Amino acid sequence: MIVGQDFGDLAYFERFRGLDDPQSPTNSNLYKLLIEAGLHPNPPPMQDRVSGVFLTNSLLCFKTANGMSGSVKASWSRTCTKAHLLPLVNLLKPKVLVALGGPSWESIRRLFGLKIAPEPIMKAAGQHWSAQAMEVFAVGHCGGLGLANRFWELQVEDWRRIGKFLLDNAASK
Repeated sequence: MIVGQDFGDLAYFERFRGLDDPQSPTNSNLYKLLIEAGLHPNPPPMQDRVSGVFLTNSLLCFKTANGMSGSVKASWSRTCTKAHLLPLVNLLKPKVLVALGGPSWESIRRLFGLKIAPEPIMKAAGQHWSAQAMEVFAVGHCGGLGLANRFWELQVEDWRRIGKFLLDNAASK
């Protein structure tokens, strides 16, 4: 299970009819990183029902100002995490949960009480912790701003570690 930040703003939602921009650099980068992890989902924007990858966001509200780069209110994050993300995690029971970027990391760190984990994503990225019978990985966001903070090469290494964990875990069963 991969948890991103948000779906954007209302204008984006309406422009793409509730789907993602088929030319999204973030989605293209995420696809490449999933390949690096040894997972083989269909490329975006095609549906994928085979790889076992489940994508969601920690925030299920629309940003209300400044378009896609608008800020997210902490109260929205707390509400969505408690009302939507936690029930989804409890339903799906993923073996691996990946926090993609700072806002999702903050939500997941708080949700699972990972107090020993570094608070800022820049210090947590590339590491993982056990929580409630799953492994929680923190990774930098693969969009433009995230790549400015955690270079592509480091992100590739992070996702390869996730892939190795998945492979080692599958081999031990």
